[in-house]
Amino acid sequence: MTVPTILAALAVSLSNGRAHASVQLDPPSVLQGGFVVVRVPGASGRGSVEALGRFLPLFAVEGGLRALVPVPLTTDPGRKRLTVRAGGRDDDASFTVLRRASRPVEKIPSLRVDAERVASLRDNKGRLGAVLRGVSPAALWGWPLRRPVPGRVSAEYGALRSYGGGAGWPHRGVDFAVEAGWPVVAAAPGVVVLARRLESYGNVVVLDHGQTVFTSYLHLKAFQVSRGDRVGQGQVIGVVGATGMATGPHLHFGAHIAGVAVDPLEVLARGLP
Repeated sequence: MTVPTILAALAVSLSNGRAHASVQLDPPSVLQGGFVVVRVPGASGRGSVEALGRFLPLFAVEGGLRALVPVPLTTDPGRKRLTVRAGGRDDDASFTVLRRASRPVEKIPSLRVDAERVASLRDNKGRLGAVLRGVSPAALWGWPLRRPVPGRVSAEYGALRSYGGGAGWPHRGVDFAVEAGWPVVAAAPGVVVLARRLESYGNVVVLDHGQTVFTSYLHLKAFQVSRGDRVGQGQVIGVVGATGMATGPHLHFGAHIAGVAVDPLEVLARGLP
């Protein structure tokens, strides 16, 4: 395939009889748990993207409009259609969702999930989800993002976990094995929208980076910021601990787009546009 052909494939150009428009998708193929950047060059005003059963806002950026489309971990592989609505017109494009490689079940026998724990997890998930669905128009992030702590990855995104020998669920963040008390820094500039203790997640900090992008930091020994604080990239926001549902000191780091947990390692590697 020639370079011009590849470039043409990356910019899906469509016309409905009015002025020509171009919808650009980056990348055109993405793993389950990844995200697609949608750009509409030259467009202005308000608009939205309908994709994977969600309506996502388009935001004004230099040169046009842009949206980030999260691909949930549970999305079936295959070709997916999206519709961009902007400037009084609808334009369609498509991208491919690729299957994420399966991994052995991670068994954690020391953590038992009884009915009380399930209720706690459901409550914590609801509280966190309400925060992660917020929308602020300005992109506060910088590129590239910064890893919040050093240390090895002890649990990857998407790994299936079994608690106490019973049923479990996929891990929707990445765990870094780090000694207790190690400083945790903000991966990107943002605003603190949550800084509190949740029973199962422990001490939690959530940062809003704008335009539906959030990062979360769980199981902290303590946090050093308050709700409403504006933080810079690399600023210390807490210290590593083992609070909540944890077997030892580590940082659970989450990345979220429009309320969907995506692969934090992909976000760190790719950066944000």
